[in-house]
Amino acid sequence: MAAMVHNAALRQKWHVNKATEAPKGWLGPASWAMSLFSATIVVALCRRKSTRLTAVLGGLVLALGILFTSFATQLHQVAFSYGVIVGIGSAMVRESAAVMLGHYFKRRRQFVEMITMSGEGVGVALFSVILKEGVGKMGWRLGLQAVTGLVSCSFFMGLLYRPASLYHPQRRAILHLKNQRKKVKEKKTHVRTPKPPFLDFTPLKSSSVRMLSISASVAALGVYSPIFFLSLHGFSEGYDMQDLVLLQTFLGLSIALGIVFSGSSINKTLEISFRKVQISRQYVCQVSQTEAHTRR
Repeated sequence: MAAMVHNAALRQKWHVNKATEAPKGWLGPASWAMSLFSATIVVALCRRKSTRLTAVLGGLVLALGILFTSFATQLHQVAFSYGVIVGIGSAMVRESAAVMLGHYFKRRRQFVEMITMSGEGVGVALFSVILKEGVGKMGWRLGLQAVTGLVSCSFFMGLLYRPASLYHPQRRAILHLKNQRKKVKEKKTHVRTPKPPFLDFTPLKSSSVRMLSISASVAALGVYSPIFFLSLHGFSEGYDMQDLVLLQTFLGLSIALGIVFSGSSINKTLEISFRKVQISRQYVCQVSQTEAHTRR
């Protein structure tokens, strides 16, 4: 879903450029920033309320946001419908899916995360062509309405979410423990158990968590800048639209291959000069950052 949001941002920026004759490159990053900013609140909703309900509402909000964007004619309308509504909807869909994956896959979580994150690059490659054909041939309004139909699938996918305990081999024992817990709560109605806080900031007391959060935030500042600005810059320079779509396709495929390569190389053992070297996450992050800075 995030990949679709990135490409929709580029198409919207081209549309706004033609309408206002001014570069509005902040629309795409604004939606992505809103999505990341609301991620913590969405995870708290999933844990306190229902992951399935959050996913269903997220799919509805995401589809409505793109639908509202198709009817937008002014810059502030596009900024609100796409920058705010689509950003919040994509965060609800993405984070609820991540929470659900954590319930089903606990032992092979790293492999599953690698597969799901590589889908972002595949989405960039596919939706670059889809949005080019849709918005380019059907127009701004009809093209985004067609994208709304595709995005609405996330609403129905959220309806398919089921608790992982339903497929547990000891399901009857789990249900028995839940029933016993309900009976105990009914007997102790006068005793109120304190509810957990909506946003728990106690992990920030650890210096390691603070350093990881700060370093991840700094690294994420320009991680998607090529996706947002390369095509926009090429469009302003007068490059052909087919070349820009091809550029987006190669960017998406490179993202997918990079995620698969880095994810599969973590915790692997290499033999160099009859010495076994364990590849850790730190080495992969350092090599990735060095490669990104040298390419820039």
